[in-house]
Amino acid sequence: MYSRIAIGVVILVAGCGGGSTHHRAQSSQVSSPAAVASKTVEAPLTAADGTRLGACRKGRCEVLVAPGDKITPPARYGLQVITVKSVSSGGVSYVGTGPGITLSFSGQRAGMTSYMNRLAITTVAVRDGKAVARFAPK
Repeated sequence: MYSRIAIGVVILVAGCGGGSTHHRAQSSQVSSPAAVASKTVEAPLTAADGTRLGACRKGRCEVLVAPGDKITPPARYGLQVITVKSVSSGGVSYVGTGPGITLSFSGQRAGMTSYMNRLAITTVAVRDGKAVARFAPK
């Protein structure tokens, strides 16, 4: 009876030893794709209203903008158009014009909010010559 138990233990130990070698080989293979995954490209900028600048006509929107884009806010803000003048790592520059008025600000970085006649303009994110801008009543 004792000899059978000893044989069973030897077989069990031999089975465990083979399993750990296989496990190590797997873990080294798994770490290689993880290293590659850490070098992935950033996701593109996205905005709730995408590139549909017309969504801002109601006074509340989040759009992806680039230099030269024109946003038409509601008339109650006294501005006919807000133009995105530039987008760079230094920030975003906006110019708002209306009857007898020109308002501008520049260097607005991600997370900053500025106001044009009670219209809050928040730059949410800036990357690759584009920005996500949020327009809302103050």
